[in-house]
Amino acid sequence: MNRIAPAALLLALMAAPAAAQDTPALTPELAQTLADFYNRPSTTRLDGRTRIAPGAILEGDVASIGGPLDVAGTVTGDVVVLNGDLVVLPGGRVLGSAIVVGGAFQGDVGAVGGALTRYPEPLRLRREGERIVALEPGRPGLLTAGRSTPFGRTDLMLTVDGSFNRVEGLPITFGPRIEFGRSNPTVLDARFIYRTRAGLRIHPDEFGHMVRVEQHLGGHRGAVLGLSKHSTIDPIDPAGLTDTENSLSTFILHRDYRDHFTRRGWSAYLRFIGRTRPYEAGLALLDETHGSVQPGAPWSLLYNDEPWRPQPRVAEGELRSLQAWFRWDTRNDREDPATGWLVGVDAEQGLEGDLSILVEGVGTGLPLPLVEQRVSAEYTALRLDARRYLRMGPRTRIALRGVFDGSPDDGALPPQRQSTLGGEGSMPGYDRFEFDCGARDREPDAEGYFPYFGCDRMVLLQAELRFAVLPGFSLGRRLGLDFDVLTTPEIVLFTDAGRAWIEPESAGYRTSLGPRSVHWDAGAGLRLGRLGLYIAAPLQGDGRVNFFVRLGSRL
Repeated sequence: MNRIAPAALLLALMAAPAAAQDTPALTPELAQTLADFYNRPSTTRLDGRTRIAPGAILEGDVASIGGPLDVAGTVTGDVVVLNGDLVVLPGGRVLGSAIVVGGAFQGDVGAVGGALTRYPEPLRLRREGERIVALEPGRPGLLTAGRSTPFGRTDLMLTVDGSFNRVEGLPITFGPRIEFGRSNPTVLDARFIYRTRAGLRIHPDEFGHMVRVEQHLGGHRGAVLGLSKHSTIDPIDPAGLTDTENSLSTFILHRDYRDHFTRRGWSAYLRFIGRTRPYEAGLALLDETHGSVQPGAPWSLLYNDEPWRPQPRVAEGELRSLQAWFRWDTRNDREDPATGWLVGVDAEQGLEGDLSILVEGVGTGLPLPLVEQRVSAEYTALRLDARRYLRMGPRTRIALRGVFDGSPDDGALPPQRQSTLGGEGSMPGYDRFEFDCGARDREPDAEGYFPYFGCDRMVLLQAELRFAVLPGFSLGRRLGLDFDVLTTPEIVLFTDAGRAWIEPESAGYRTSLGPRSVHWDAGAGLRLGRLGLYIAAPLQGDGRVNFFVRLGSRL
């Protein structure tokens, strides 16, 4: 067994601020939708502890504040529990969907006919007679303070945005958020970013920003028109691992699984949110300057004396691009789905720009000279990600996933738009960056960079079978504790298949265009709630068994 990544059990039990990536966010749009649901005349409203007795049938939709709501009978419509628990007892049924906000769900998820979604963050609200008014949802952070006004709401926040990594250290975000209006508010969100990569140093290079002005449209925040100005450091390919997992791996094991680049510029965007259907779509025009960035010197718990892994170069310079995206999400639970679909489409068209990359030239001495090489800014990038979740029985579930990422035509992509395969986030039977089309075959150049990141195209297929050994078991509940890590033990069997490649015209000095055939791996694991312990091995080529730890679902 060759490595352990990327969590420790003790820290896995802690709710780090960076954990928000896999947790469904309680957005202002959703908060307003929940308030509208509660305020509808046709909704049955409950307050405090309530029990629907065995054999009782409650017609229509139900909304509860405070809870817990114990369902031993039948609810024919949808159920929303605000700031309390939903408990479906044996024999109880919810024929519609169920949403739990600021509480927990207990019982058999199969007793809920529609989608089951839990939002850990409580809903901030105020009562006006029999109605409720949703206030601006709080955000996970180190410190937040705010107040409502006759014109809207103001908040001042200090939080962590993103993951602890070798380039930024801990990205601490602070600044105000001001909202004017109610159903179609105007929002000013000014966030300033302080990076701890060099310790507590005050220098312009350690600061970034993200300033947004948004106008909600269409009534009840159904659409958002926005303008942003930003100076950020972003991961090149964040897919696969969550912010929490990457943070723990970087902090504990001195192993950052991501590479990064700088973005400075502005964007204008239009975003649509489905109020009655599970979709989100958007369109954005961006005018940015991209740049490469070296690792900093953040502290890690283990192996702190070792140097950090080198960064790749990106195509530097000005870029104007058009981006579009679409999400369709019918999963019954966003944290641990058993049924439903998740389909995502992200497309980007480079319009114009002045991009170039430095590569090693020809020479007799070492280090070799670096020469500038032009990179086309008129590229097309596309990412398709489709996931299907199926319940095969009371104890068995299957998850399937297919991903395409890269250039849909024969054009080359700049390094910051390339992708790789291998490692815990995609094919854990192989090393991280195992399939990078030779980007790391050579040593870093004279300035300490790899000249490429990965491949122009990637295809990944994944399948996972999970079987519950002790349904409903919870060590936390048996000990009288409120945590959900050691719950419902499950045996996991999985396999992954993938290929990543480039065309000859975009290879540069690289001799590898990527594998000509698909590679496979397979593995098994034990899931205990959010904590998963796995082993994986390659089914082709030479390799070693990999033991690794994940937080949350693999797919």
